Amino acid sequence: MGRTFSVNECALNEEMRLVARKVPADGRLDTVEPSTVKQAIADILSLSPKSEIPATAEELQLFDQLYCLMSMKNRKWMTESDLAIPYDQMISPSGPKDAELKSRLYGVENRDQRSNQRDGAPTGIELRNYFLLQLKKCLPEADAEEFPHLLTLFDNELSGEKALLVLELRAWSTLTLVQQSIFQAERQARPVPPVGFTLSRAAMPAYIDGVHAKIRSELPKLVAQSAWRKALDSNAENSDSVFVRVGLNAAVNRFVREQWGYNRRMHAAGEIQISLLKELEKSAPAGFLHLLNPDANNPSRNTDFSKLVQLLLGGALEERSITITSKLFERIGTQAELILQSCERDEFMGDIEMNRTLSAFPECTRALTYLALVWCHVCKGSFPEDDPGIHAAVIRLVSSRSALVMSGQHMVSFRRLISPLINTQAFAFPSVYRMKKHIEHVVYLREFLIDQLLGTFKTASLNQWDTVMRASLSPAEFSDFMAMMQASEYTSPPSS
Repeated sequence: MGRTFSVNECALNEEMRLVARKVPADGRLDTVEPSTVKQAIADILSLSPKSEIPATAEELQLFDQLYCLMSMKNRKWMTESDLAIPYDQMISPSGPKDAELKSRLYGVENRDQRSNQRDGAPTGIELRNYFLLQLKKCLPEADAEEFPHLLTLFDNELSGEKALLVLELRAWSTLTLVQQSIFQAERQARPVPPVGFTLSRAAMPAYIDGVHAKIRSELPKLVAQSAWRKALDSNAENSDSVFVRVGLNAAVNRFVREQWGYNRRMHAAGEIQISLLKELEKSAPAGFLHLLNPDANNPSRNTDFSKLVQLLLGGALEERSITITSKLFERIGTQAELILQSCERDEFMGDIEMNRTLSAFPECTRALTYLALVWCHVCKGSFPEDDPGIHAAVIRLVSSRSALVMSGQHMVSFRRLISPLINTQAFAFPSVYRMKKHIEHVVYLREFLIDQLLGTFKTASLNQWDTVMRASLSPAEFSDFMAMMQASEYTSPPSS
């Protein structure tokens, strides 16, 4: 397999010398217990306690050096880098308790803050980036040359303003293709409403339950028949280097953790959405479309959102003795425009369906944003805070001191607060039942995706990953991908 250990060891030894110059003598590591090295590999590969570690003696020795390097950077690197999903967490229905959205960390406002964290010790994605750069030095040369579309590094640019480099192996792209395939299968499984079907009928519990039941019945069948799934059905023996397996599993682990992180946000937004809809069921049971400006090209008929909020939420505000100041209302209006503008930002170009939802009827999006953010302020609604530079488990998105958000995780939270309200036609038929079922279905879909990824890619070989990618793309698309990959391959700067 071209495992040139002398070259690998030289590369890591040189890095060890560079790191050792900057680390106090009592913080340096030359070796660790063999059991510690094996446990680290087992946690990344999510192996059960009785499983053998698929590594040669030489590979274990090389991984020992890699472990020492990582520990000199940050002793808690295994828990802070999203590299591992230990076996007991992988088989847990709810996943790791610390599953977070690391992909959208660090907006521009936090760029300077990062450098002061833990006296400069890297955390989170920075620590993960460092691991992947060192892991790349350990990959067999023959594999790296044969599978560049899986084993080269690239910046997936998920941090919006690019305040932070986000490196991944190209194998990440295969996982995104599978995700798209599963989401497409879900859309295919949805029943087509009959001619003349009305929004009022679509909001009926019997119809909603029937739709979800059909999807859950058809989705597994459609996925089982998909080209990517058939490509993983073979039981070929996996003889890949342990470093290849670690790299591929690191991609799976963070991809899956992201899905768990999104579900955490779905539940957090759901609490606010459901309580808002309870209020709208009382104040506007037949919706409020008649209160909106139907002609966006006629400025003289702009919707008075202040009046809209007062009509629909005024009673609740008065009951709670809450006044929405003009300054806060103005900030909410600006934030509503930024949410609409997010549909055009590169950071969210992958969220095609959500962008379509938010931008299809801008006035409905604005109206629901005003209502949702006012209600978020009323209920002191909070969302998970995943930025390790902010010492809080949750953050309030809207308050008298809140900042305007253009990108990053907090914009993810804003978008996921508003889009389900639009998807469930809260502007026409506000329904707590429909929202609860919508949340339940979205969580189910991501859990289904997680199960598919963990059940197939954790043990898949390089050849199988390659087959999946080629099965997911036409020859022309694969050729375009290879050309794009060569143009965007990440090359690390020379060591200093």
